[in-house]
Amino acid sequence: MVLRYIEGNPVRAKMVQSTMEWRWSSHDELVGNGNRNLIDKVPIDLPGGWTAYVDASMGEGDLDRVRSSVNRQTPLGDAGWLMKICNEFGLESTIRRRGRPKKEINA
Repeated sequence: MVLRYIEGNPVRAKMVQSTMEWRWSSHDELVGNGNRNLIDKVPIDLPGGWTAYVDASMGEGDLDRVRSSVNRQTPLGDAGWLMKICNEFGLESTIRRRGRPKKEINA
């Protein structure tokens, strides 16, 4: 999701129609067109039709998750992995709600 978000930035900003047109991107290398030594190896297998996938609009939910992760400096992943990483590296504060906890009203 993050790689798609990053590579899709110039398209989302309407600077180009396709990621293939953005000359400062490593996208063409990722899909096997040329070698400018911008990247070493992508840590995941990219799905078929990667260019079309990156060029397509991301859903608002995915955009919100990535942006929230960046703004809160929170790791991005499923709930189980997120808790494990936050506990391991002391990042619990990044996943708590912002602000002071609400007072409980005892009846």
